[in-house]
Amino acid sequence: MEKHYVRIISDDMDNYFDLVYNDIFKMKADVLVFSDTPPFMKKKGALCKEIYRRAGLDRSELHKNRDKLLTAQQDDLYLFVTEGEKIGYKWLFHINVPDYFKNNWGENKQLVNCYKLALQGARELDAESIVFPLLGTGSSDYSFDSVEAYDIVSSYINDRMGLDFHITGITLAINDRTLYDKLRRFEKFRREFILRRRWELESVMLFDGDTGPGFYYPLRSSDLSEIDRSRMYREFERSEQKREQGYKRICQDIKDQRQKYLRQNPQKTDKDFSMQMISDVINEWLRAPKEDYTGSHYERRKRSLSDLAEMICAVPSTVTTLSLGKGKFPSRDLLIALAIAMKLDYEERIRFILYRNEDEIYPHGTKEEVIEGILSEYKDLPDYNSVNQKLYDMTGTTIRKQPGEKSKQRDKEKGL
Repeated sequence: MEKHYVRIISDDMDNYFDLVYNDIFKMKADVLVFSDTPPFMKKKGALCKEIYRRAGLDRSELHKNRDKLLTAQQDDLYLFVTEGEKIGYKWLFHINVPDYFKNNWGENKQLVNCYKLALQGARELDAESIVFPLLGTGSSDYSFDSVEAYDIVSSYINDRMGLDFHITGITLAINDRTLYDKLRRFEKFRREFILRRRWELESVMLFDGDTGPGFYYPLRSSDLSEIDRSRMYREFERSEQKREQGYKRICQDIKDQRQKYLRQNPQKTDKDFSMQMISDVINEWLRAPKEDYTGSHYERRKRSLSDLAEMICAVPSTVTTLSLGKGKFPSRDLLIALAIAMKLDYEERIRFILYRNEDEIYPHGTKEEVIEGILSEYKDLPDYNSVNQKLYDMTGTTIRKQPGEKSKQRDKEKGL
């Protein structure tokens, strides 16, 4: 297996692991690590039970042959190894992950030790690749908070990878798109928080000359004091709540707009309101100058509907008719495509799409969640083709059906 590691931006350093949105049962690697109890105890957790089922493992047989199992122990942690070829892995690492009791018993350190023990075991087996779900973050009342658990493990791997281990293919696999996107937002928030905290401390040092025993200078999350780390988590959750409240506010704003429009225009319908609002956004976009205008002799200075239609591979008349508030009620995919092509920011994009129906949820479904995840990865709003291509690379689907897509599918079904 080819050695590699994937780096994504976090704090002021590179990550020595890959954070992916993927199903562990669709992946292949040397090692899969998951939460499990020792063979003499009853197994627990939906993921653990599903791994046993798919891998064909028998708990009673493991208990009978426990003396023949490869095992490792460290403090109160116990790891044992089974084969995982049936589900795409050479080895399965079963490890007893602690429950969380507000870190009263040092659970954060125990969680770090779970990853440490697994990585040590992988190194001893000469494994080149290892996959972890986010250990300890199940649905029980004694699970770790997902963001805090991610911060703990990502900090540990980045701090120790270059010193303790030589495994270059470490992957954290998240099978929940909402959580995956939240963790990516947390990475960005964490980086900004550390930079802000560093600036605050530099200001203190500059004006007060305070570099005594209590002074510290954070370069990464693990350098933060316990108080600052707790503060970072709270501030991030507040930002997430603010994001959710912003979405609800947009929905309520559209409801209020709709009611006002219908009161003032009793002869109009809900569809008329939606078409008018969508038309207004498109025409406002048209009035702005072209971003890439170069000033060449025959170049158009202003934006055009034909350019907009061409960006999303739509028939020009479709976009023109929509700009007039007429024609067929637009599909959701068409509005998403237009919103991305017009480079509407997050709030503008949500509002434009929900003008179709504010009671619909956006994003809804895997494709829309992936689209929003892609958009959130860019510092500046990307062009439509970049998003569309990345979506296709990740899912095999496009933002909207392309011309000839149906006929190609029919030809494929006919064997042509």
